[in-house]
Amino acid sequence: MVACIDWQGPILFDPRGTFGHLRGMVAAGQGVRVGSDGITAIDAGHIECTTSGSSGAPKRIRRSLESWTRSFVRNGALFGLQDAVIGLPGTMAQSLTLYAALEAAWAGAGLVDLSGLRADRQLGQLVAHGVSHVYATPAQAEMILMGEGNAPSLRQWIIGGGRLSADLRQRLAHRFPQARVAQFYGASETSFITLDPGDAPEGSVGRAYPEVEIRTDGAGELWVRSPYLFEGYGLGGSPETRWSDDGFLSVGEIGQIDADGYVYVQGRKGRVVQVLDHLVSPEPAEAFLSERLGCPVAVVARRDALRGARLWAMVGQGPQGAQVEEALAAFRHRVGPTAAPHGWQRVDPLPLLPSGKPDLQRLEAMI
Repeated sequence: MVACIDWQGPILFDPRGTFGHLRGMVAAGQGVRVGSDGITAIDAGHIECTTSGSSGAPKRIRRSLESWTRSFVRNGALFGLQDAVIGLPGTMAQSLTLYAALEAAWAGAGLVDLSGLRADRQLGQLVAHGVSHVYATPAQAEMILMGEGNAPSLRQWIIGGGRLSADLRQRLAHRFPQARVAQFYGASETSFITLDPGDAPEGSVGRAYPEVEIRTDGAGELWVRSPYLFEGYGLGGSPETRWSDDGFLSVGEIGQIDADGYVYVQGRKGRVVQVLDHLVSPEPAEAFLSERLGCPVAVVARRDALRGARLWAMVGQGPQGAQVEEALAAFRHRVGPTAAPHGWQRVDPLPLLPSGKPDLQRLEAMI
């Protein structure tokens, strides 16, 4: 088992000292746990991080360091990380940021902390330090786009932690034409599942990441086997997370795989609600409305005595009411009234978790 990382890359901008703290622990050969109380030491060769809590109470994920270093090797070749300068708009409490920071350390890449900065200052740091790669969620990428100008050194976006819409991909490509845009799909428990370097069909999250096997069962549930899977929960758990006898793991995602190996994800089984006699996932409506309106949208369930539940769209800042109504009508025409949101309300600002995902529990309490 890999027990430590030889951190060679420079830390170029670290106003809170977070990367420096992490480097000190890595240099001492310690494992790390990241949570609300910061970064603490655990047994060597292990990592513990907390999930976003987007679908319930946060869980602590425990994994071997080797389960991440295997993908460091892959990404080093896929994205050219050896001479990179990596910008990270997320905080270390987000597993994506912790992963990217340790990957940068392994690759000898430079690190730039963009978290907590205004959009214009984030862009300023991209330019000032020659950032070549940005690991970000879609919400964090949207934040950077709020600034003005280009960053000529930027050559690669790596987007995870949420669905990358076609609209956001196009806007990133337009603003930063010299940079490629890749997205990956995964979960804290699984790490990488698929990768889309930019050529996947619309609606797909790409094909299986190297060394990953994906299959579906009769209910459309996605199962994954790879060297990147977690060991178990250090705190909390989920009834949707299950292991098969032959080493496949499911975290309760529903989807399909086409004949060419492209994966299409519908959403979490745990978010499915019953509307009349139909089981409905809110995530297709979120994806459609977010892309159509160009703003964050969360769709939550509202109890209804007659129907069991109704979907309700929570719309962030930006579009006019007429635009929202038009988008809702278009989605209703596509899927029918049962699977479409019955109504909507403006929520400005839309409450977000540290991961950049909508805080569904807070939003459900608002309706």
